[in-house]
Amino acid sequence: MHYTPTDERVWQQQAANGLLSLLKTASDNELPVIPWTVGPGRLLFARIDAPEGRRQLFELWAAALHLTDRRETAPGDRITLTASGELGGITVRIITDIWTEDEQRA
Repeated sequence: MHYTPTDERVWQQQAANGLLSLLKTASDNELPVIPWTVGPGRLLFARIDAPEGRRQLFELWAAALHLTDRRETAPGDRITLTASGELGGITVRIITDIWTEDEQRA
């Protein structure tokens, strides 16, 4: 299926509007700030790169947004956590990397 540039712009605008709703939820739940990106299509994406507490930030956000598709993979010396779901027709994804030595210290 072929999508036009107009389709893509509309979808990005929908994702941007979804971000406003998501940030309201974050404010209502007093969640810590994390960076968000409006992606192609109807996508909101966050990568948590905080110096400490990545797993806790990930869990807080994933729970608050009811992101039920969660995965944990361990390629090499790091653990990659991903969570995704749909919010009002917008795909939301959160990802973070945790190095296994940091997990052992926690």
